This record gives sequence, C-alpha cells and structure tokens, in this order.
Amino acid sequence: MKSWIAPSCRRTGRAATALALVLGLAACGGSRLSSDEIRAANLSYPSNDGSLGTVAPADPLAPVAGGESAQAPAPAAAPGAPSSSVTGSVKAGGANGAAAPARPSSGPPTGSSTSKVPTTGTGTSTRAAVPIVGSSGCARQLEPIRIGQNGSFSGLVGNSIGGLRTGAALWAKAVNAAGGIACHPIQLFQTDDQSNPTKAATNVKDLIQNKKVVALIGLGSPIVIASVRAELDKAGIPAIGGTQVELDWEQDPLLYNVGGWGFPSMAVVVKQAAINSGGKKFGLMHCVEATLCTTFKDKFSGAKGYAARLGLDFAFSQSFSLTQSSFTSACQNAKAAGVDVLFPVSDASAFQRLVRDCAAINYKPAYVSGSIALSAPVAVDPNVRSHGVLVGAPVAPFVSSGGAGLAAFNAAAKQYLGQQPLDQNILMGWASGQLLAKALAQVGAEARGGAVTTAVILKGLSKVKGETLDGLTPPMTLASNSAPLECGYVLAIGTTGYEAPIGRKVVCL
Repeated sequence: MKSWIAPSCRRTGRAATALALVLGLAACGGSRLSSDEIRAANLSYPSNDGSLGTVAPADPLAPVAGGESAQAPAPAAAPGAPSSSVTGSVKAGGANGAAAPARPSSGPPTGSSTSKVPTTGTGTSTRAAVPIVGSSGCARQLEPIRIGQNGSFSGLVGNSIGGLRTGAALWAKAVNAAGGIACHPIQLFQTDDQSNPTKAATNVKDLIQNKKVVALIGLGSPIVIASVRAELDKAGIPAIGGTQVELDWEQDPLLYNVGGWGFPSMAVVVKQAAINSGGKKFGLMHCVEATLCTTFKDKFSGAKGYAARLGLDFAFSQSFSLTQSSFTSACQNAKAAGVDVLFPVSDASAFQRLVRDCAAINYKPAYVSGSIALSAPVAVDPNVRSHGVLVGAPVAPFVSSGGAGLAAFNAAAKQYLGQQPLDQNILMGWASGQLLAKALAQVGAEARGGAVTTAVILKGLSKVKGETLDGLTPPMTLASNSAPLECGYVLAIGTTGYEAPIGRKVVCL
C-alpha cells in the first residue's frame, strides 16, 4: 500500500472540534449501569404478531429468529426479519405530518427498558458516551421516540450495506443504556425491502402508519429509494443519513446527509488516487441493475463532471451486471484505454471479482470506491489487500483515532458487538442516530416537555449549525440555504486491512 500525503483543501466551516467525552451519564436520574446490569436486564421486543417476545439476556444484540429482531442483526440479514425494537413503555401516537423546511432545488446545501432496567444505581463501569439531551433531572421516563429504518439488507446489495442496520441498532442500544434522549427511550423498528420497490413502499408505509415512527435513520435503499422517498414525502417524515449516493439526497429536503455529501465524498478519493499514482486518465465501470449506477457516469463525465473538475481525462466507461462471474473483458478494455484511476460502481462481491480478474491479466490501476459499497469481508480479501483501494467516506474513518465521537462509538462496539468485524457502514448507521440526538439537543426544552414529534425533530434539524458529531464529520449546517458539503474522508484497504492513511483529516474539493 502506498503512503499517503494529504492534499491541501478548502474548508467550508470552522475546524472540527472534539468535545469532552463524558462517560456514564444517564438521561433519567444520572444513573450508571454496569455491563452486567445491562446484560442481566430482561429485554423484550415486539414480535410480528404484536405480542412481546423475550430476548435471551446473554446476547442483547442478537436477532430474534422468526420475529422482529432484537438489536443488531448480522449485516446481510436474511429475508423475513423485519424490525428491531428498543424501547420503554409505548403509547400510540406521533405527529407525522409536519412540513419540512424548504431547500434549494440543487440539494440540501426493542423490548423495553422498564422497571427491570434500573434508572438509578451505583455501578462504576465506563459505558459508551452518547450525546444526551437533558442528561439529568428527569422526574420520570417519558414516552419512547419511535424511529424507523428501512434498507436493502438482503438481496443484491445486502452484503455491502448491512452495516447500516447494525450501526443504528448499536446506537439505539447505547442511548437506551444511558437513559435515552431528553428522558425518552428510543424505540427502533428496522425493515428489509430486499431491493423490491413494492416491499420498500409497504415497509415505509407500515413504519409511518402503524408503527407511528417520527423519523427514519440510516436509510439504505439505493436501488429502490424512489419508492421510499414517495412515502416519506407523502407523510412529511425525514430520513437522517444512510447511503447518500442517490441524487435524491441532493434534491429532497426531507433527506438529511450526515457528513460530506455522497458524490463529493467519493470524488475526494479520486483526487487523492490521481495524486498518488501521478495518472491523469480516469475510468468508470458501473452496474446496470439500477438508475443509480448510471448516475455515477453522469456525475463524473462531461465538462462539469467531477473528473474534469479534478483535472482528469474521463477516458473510459463500461457497464456490467452485479451478477456476472467474469470481469476479464472489462479489465482488458480499461487496460487498453490506459486508465490510471478506476472506479468500479458495484457491490462488495462484484468489486472483489473485478479486482481478482484485473490482477490476473496484470492490470493494476489505482482503485477507488465509496464506503457504502464495501463491507468488512472485502478488507480481508487477499487480492484487494495486495493491491489496495482508496475509499471515500462522508464520516471519519472508523479505524482512525482521536475525538470523542469515535471514542463513544468504539466503546459501544466493544461492549455490545464484541469481536464482530466493524466497517464504515456500521459507523454511518451510528452517526445517523447521533445527528438525530444532536438535533434534539437544539430543542431540549420541547423534547423534555412531552412527546417528540416529527415537527420537533424538523425544528431541531433546522437549527443544526457547524455540527461535527464530536469529531465524526466535517462541520454540518442544515439550514435551508446551506451549500452542499463537498468534503469527505480517506479510508483505505491495504496489506493489513482497513487503514486511515491521513487519519481524521477532512479533504474538500
């Protein structure tokens, strides 16, 4: 793996500053729960028929077979495990019809923690520090905040983006262990659309109409986002963070990017790869399974495309199927075109096959990809490791160090995920929840005063300014007149797996 030298970049906000890491605060009574106390709690989760099932306390993040999964399912979950629930006592309700603030057309700039989980205590173990609204002074636990998540967690793209599901469930678990947000526990419902547009629409409609969710986090439906977006827009429900590579994230005021915007965060590593390789010819291979795939070609080609903006020659483009077994012909064509920097727009499995077949004909370009496309197994692939790949990320590399935001994530992952391999998508799922928490911190009095509705969440989001999630992102401002955040981070896969070659340094176009 080559050594990396960070390019100079233009910062679009104040420098990211890590806030002090506060350990062990709980939102209802300032309690500290030890690991054993949390694991010993009897956590119950709604099953598909609406009844309550019980999760074995030995593994609080294990899925419930045949029902709504408990916390964090494995990343490419099998079909038929529609949702996760982490809550306190539940009342039906939630005002979902609030109007979203207008933005420019170019883009926006389970179970219960009931009395069986103590709300006071003297445990002294350190737990994940989660930014909490109103971390003390709660006279009682308030109504749960019902949050939804939908994604293509099985099927063609499930092996790439499944970490979003794990990350969101991890966040909900950590927040509830710390007492919730503004005295409210989080109830998270997770659904799998299997990249089926009809199922996606049905899932989201059910989340809104029956589960009464007031927002979505970690949205992961890159192929069927049009169906998801239609239901969200109809109900006025925001989605916070997720794949962020679809044009919808630049166009819809109800879709809130977490960190750098999707395409710019990937253009950042194209820029870095060109600098490292000294090459000027850029090539793109894109899948044919969805409109999203060809969107990449539109974004990087042409006089105003990212390749031209970076001073590169868009020298090659070829389509392929995610299911094809051989990429030898495509590799030969890219090699003949003299491509120096190659961006395969694919899922994780196809990416691995492509690198293998290109290496077989001794073609070794500087590979780039987006973090949403690659999962933990790619980082142990010997072909990928031996050649290396730069990965663009909207949020800080999960393998980097420093900052209270990463410290909180790592503490929670260590406690609740154990030895499960991490990837950037798990961190993105977590960060999506963190942005919701930060938004509610902007409206703390309202959040503590009663039910947290969609209107309260939208109000909080509109007040977010210069927010870095304690060092996880470039400074974010979510007001209606905010400019696109054309920045990102450089993640890499090298001979030892995932690397953060320039740490948490923000790179901007």
